[in-house]
Amino acid sequence: MPQLVASNSKEEKGITSSRSSKSPTPVLSSKEISPPSCEEMKAFYNSLAAISSKPAILALIDPYSDNYIPKPLNEGLPIVLTDLYKQEYLQLNYSELLVKSSELVINVSQDE
Repeated sequence: MPQLVASNSKEEKGITSSRSSKSPTPVLSSKEISPPSCEEMKAFYNSLAAISSKPAILALIDPYSDNYIPKPLNEGLPIVLTDLYKQEYLQLNYSELLVKSSELVINVSQDE
């Protein structure tokens, strides 16, 4: 009865490679990379803002984030809730915010 022998090498398994076994191994050099300066970051963000698509990262960066606030597509839609934002509301406490919110009137018709 023949014995089965496990083969470990690629040549024994019939696997060939188009690469020469004598090709040099690439050497990766490691060097320190300094973080980008503020001017470089601004230039990078400006170049992203100049392209035709809207890169999502700019939604997090002032002043580009203003372009990512949704706007109603036409007059038949209700106001966008982000239009209710006011910087002064950040200084109010909870009870003052409740008073301000009770003063707001938001009308939404059945068509909207």
